Amino acid sequence: MFAKGTIGLKVVINAPDSVVFKHLTDPGLLCRWFCDEAEIEQRVGGGFVFGGPHSFMSTFIEKAGIAVIEEYNPPALFKFSFSLNGSPTSMEFQLTAEQDRTSLLLTHRDIPRESLMMDALIVSLSNLVHLVETGMAGHRLNYLTDITDEKIEREIKIESSPEAVFKALIDKNSLSLWFTDTIREVDPQIGGVYDVGWRSSDGKQIGPIKITQLEDNRRLGYSWFYDPDGGSQAVWELTPDENGTRVRLTHEGFKRGRYNKDYYQGWHAYMLALKGFVEKGCRPFEVVEGNWEF
Repeated sequence: MFAKGTIGLKVVINAPDSVVFKHLTDPGLLCRWFCDEAEIEQRVGGGFVFGGPHSFMSTFIEKAGIAVIEEYNPPALFKFSFSLNGSPTSMEFQLTAEQDRTSLLLTHRDIPRESLMMDALIVSLSNLVHLVETGMAGHRLNYLTDITDEKIEREIKIESSPEAVFKALIDKNSLSLWFTDTIREVDPQIGGVYDVGWRSSDGKQIGPIKITQLEDNRRLGYSWFYDPDGGSQAVWELTPDENGTRVRLTHEGFKRGRYNKDYYQGWHAYMLALKGFVEKGCRPFEVVEGNWEF
């Protein structure tokens, strides 16, 4: 039996709580940020079924969430229970009105430790915020993609200048607001240390190691190390694109045949966090409970 954990994430959405609650419980809206297929009985004891390739459930043995609604109190509380790999779990959304904004706390309890739920929930919440605030679907993740290549490529459009995006990638204080709050040192020069504070069980630096490529406002590359995978290389490329910046991340050098779902899903979440931080100028979400790192 795997040990279980809890994840708590908080976001602030620029919309009334009634609008946000509708996006949590309306089948048509759920299919634009949370899943591809949804059926819901909007009452305590009602059923809630969700699934599809853009639903995190597609990576578990159930393939779809078959949930029971435990709390339904519009527009303040929505909670449902379901199963992950045969283990009972629950997800709760608490909404608090703040003038014309809404503070949303998502709590997922009794999560199997081997899952990648932190990344999945950050992707979901980022897309929820984008949909509510702009009316447009965000950058969704296909969880059924089979990732065994030796290279991962992700791309996103950020509505800000290359200078602002580059600063978020290279400035220690900025990194602490979207990448991780454990940043130790960033020395912005070729060969400079890029230490985000991640350590293995024996104290070795893992994740980003040293800067290998650096071109102001255009490119940042760093070496990467993670046991037992060995070394690899991550490169960020920034290209001006109309009123914003096209951001491409390439992470390559993985061992042949490695199943890279963790990096594929993790980098997608980090790019959405970068987008949220640069466009809003503040922390895109708060990790209230749990840890977020590769």
